[in-house]
Amino acid sequence: MTVATLKDCSIEFEMVWDTADDDFADIRDTFLNRGAMEFAVMDGPMNVPGSQGLRATCMVTNFSRKDNLFERGRISIEYAVLVVHHFPRKPVT
Repeated sequence: MTVATLKDCSIEFEMVWDTADDDFADIRDTFLNRGAMEFAVMDGPMNVPGSQGLRATCMVTNFSRKDNLFERGRISIEYAVLVVHHFPRKPVT
């Protein structure tokens, strides 16, 4: 029997370009400093029993601004997962 030991995972999302937002600033600074940060992708609030998701230490690999004439500036962000703390099959509450 062969068992895969390496898993490939990345997290991609967009958020509003808002330099006054503390989360935006943390992500930007992590990208600029080539650092890593802990990140959770959940199917519900973390403090609700039964919420599940992936919690991992990630490195920001893409931080690209998207300009649109008709709406506020947005940023496209991609994380490369470095270390997984909880796989999706395990609830994180």
